[in-house]
Amino acid sequence: MSKEENKELEVANAIEEVKKQKEEEPKKVTKRKPKANKKPKKLVHIDKFIDAIRIRIDLSEAQAKGFKAYMTGNHYAKSLNDFVPYLEKYLGKKVG
Repeated sequence: MSKEENKELEVANAIEEVKKQKEEEPKKVTKRKPKANKKPKKLVHIDKFIDAIRIRIDLSEAQAKGFKAYMTGNHYAKSLNDFVPYLEKYLGKKVG
């Protein structure tokens, strides 16, 4: 046998050994934890806030559109009250 044939034979034997080891190893059984039924957090859109606040503080159409543009990138919040500080800063006065 040549050196190349010996190397090929060694590689083949090594591969067979690895396969046998894998077969002999006990398989690990992992139990999946059941997912908790978490409800997704509900977010409030800025349009809903504007509709609710327009009546209370007499917000004009132009102010409403300007505030919506001011809030670009922040159109969702966890509650209606989360928008109030931004509206106060936009209008420059205390709201409600």
